[in-house]
Amino acid sequence: MNFDILNTDEVDFTKITFTESNLSSLSKSLNIDYTYPSNNTDSLRIATPWIDLLSINDNSCLLSLKVMSNEPKMQNIYEFIKNFDKYVINSSKKNNWFDSNDYSKIRYRKSFLKSTSIHEAQDDTKDGWIYPVIRCNTLNSEAFNKNGESVLFSELKGNQKVKVALECCGLWIKDNKFGATWRVLQFLIGTSLTKDIEYSFKDSDDEDENNNLIYDSEFTDIDY
Repeated sequence: MNFDILNTDEVDFTKITFTESNLSSLSKSLNIDYTYPSNNTDSLRIATPWIDLLSINDNSCLLSLKVMSNEPKMQNIYEFIKNFDKYVINSSKKNNWFDSNDYSKIRYRKSFLKSTSIHEAQDDTKDGWIYPVIRCNTLNSEAFNKNGESVLFSELKGNQKVKVALECCGLWIKDNKFGATWRVLQFLIGTSLTKDIEYSFKDSDDEDENNNLIYDSEFTDIDY
């Protein structure tokens, strides 16, 4: 699979375009396209540094971007995703995606889930650090080892280091809510994590999984 991909510091938000892909009486979706230096226009894709794969199944995975003062690459991708969310929110106003002009009633679903490491929360909270997690689609994802050899998708397990090629699949809009959908195109499999880390999340609908993860949809107002 060959495709254009950028590091987060190479993304120019002015090269993003939004096009309507589906419209119904209840919901619609928007494609997000990016014009690359190659002059190709395609989905926005970014490469990540080594990050933590917390869990994975046939449909989705949870990736943790640990934001620590001694990990600038983690900080870079964290800031990029936050700025991407802000750009989408501002674009919703500029392009009038909603019939209502009362943005106090419109909610955006952040790309990051709010999360905290149970084992390290006490120390990290007082330092102001958090552990943001992004949930990604894994439909038709590919996996490779460090030698660049293709491996079975089933070899991917939770609690290991990975590098990923992330693609923004577009935006969903329903009623007064909207958000972006991210997909992993490729995984590069690294080492297993050196210790088990439990994460807890607070969910808006209190969905409690058997793996002790509770997801937080993290809807925010338009002023993000």
